[in-house]
Amino acid sequence: MSCQAECDAQANCSGVEWYESGWNKSKCHLMLTGWGSNRATAGQVQGRRWKDAVCYVKNDCDQSSRIEMTDPEQSSNTPYNVREAGNALDGQAKSIIHTENNSSGWWTAGFNGADYVVESVKIQNRPDGFGNRLGNATVEVDGQPCGTVAATTVDGAWYTVTCTNPILGRNIKVTSVANTPLHFAEIRAFGK
Repeated sequence: MSCQAECDAQANCSGVEWYESGWNKSKCHLMLTGWGSNRATAGQVQGRRWKDAVCYVKNDCDQSSRIEMTDPEQSSNTPYNVREAGNALDGQAKSIIHTENNSSGWWTAGFNGADYVVESVKIQNRPDGFGNRLGNATVEVDGQPCGTVAATTVDGAWYTVTCTNPILGRNIKVTSVANTPLHFAEIRAFGK
């Protein structure tokens, strides 16, 4: 299995570094969420690459098919902390959206007033705890079911929901099906 494929197969892997000449007795180094000091910033590389490192950031490779999302909203906001709907589109894993503690909490955004055929949606779970709450959340495009997030979810991991059939629409909605708040860090929609 290739280094990139090994990362793709693990939900808690956010990227890899490949060292052709080897480093620390290995060529492939997975960036695992929840591991050491990388827990809160997995996948966010700063500074220079070391020696001959080739980096791969998971879930960020299909920029050409990424659909721009605008005007995010959520069903409610927590009174104890500002975790607004726009946080899901800010590119920062450490800022999250968070609804009140209720069933069917939701988050939605439009596609900048245009119709797009949505093929898949990628959601990054919050990196700082309570990662199990995202499990089984539903994803809809214009009210039509696209799919469901994996049942078992962990802190900081990315989850891909592939629509059973591509859906033409102008907006996306994520809904919690558990009696817990809906929260996640980032969301991306892909299609044409």
